[in-house]
Amino acid sequence: MVKRWSIGANDIYRDASLHIQEMPMWAFLLDEVVGRICGEFPAILLPTWPQFEVEGEESTNPKEWFGDTRQMFHAFVCTPIWEFCESKSAHKTLRVDYDEVEREAPEHIVPTDYDDEDEPAEPPEEASLRERIQGKLKDLEEGRRRAGESLLQYRREAMKEYNDYLKNRALKGSPG
Repeated sequence: MVKRWSIGANDIYRDASLHIQEMPMWAFLLDEVVGRICGEFPAILLPTWPQFEVEGEESTNPKEWFGDTRQMFHAFVCTPIWEFCESKSAHKTLRVDYDEVEREAPEHIVPTDYDDEDEPAEPPEEASLRERIQGKLKDLEEGRRRAGESLLQYRREAMKEYNDYLKNRALKGSPG
């Protein structure tokens, strides 16, 4: 099993989390290799022919619908493989003390830029680290049971939104 971890920190709320992902070695390697290929895949614009119909949409063409070869590769190869690898992994998020992260791993603290006129909201009330972790884990488990929605389903929706964003960006002709 391979474990990946990252730290997320919010300097406005002075809040931090440790994100841990655990997956089999083969899934990790597959994800890494395909991710690197996806990032290096050539972005060749697709042609504006032939026209085709998409249910619920106006007539379109490959360039308008997919954009370029990198986006097609991402949608039809990278994303399904990533989803498969994610289905083999487990994720945990633990809230940690912001001050400790700031002291021990300052490279994970990126100052937030906001206008001087914008006042940051008040940080949430403090609770002991143990209470916050237990409460968050309990909430996560209860939320999954109530909603009947797996993490993979949530990530699929997020990836669909991201792919829609890429498609819309390609349709508007924005550079990659």
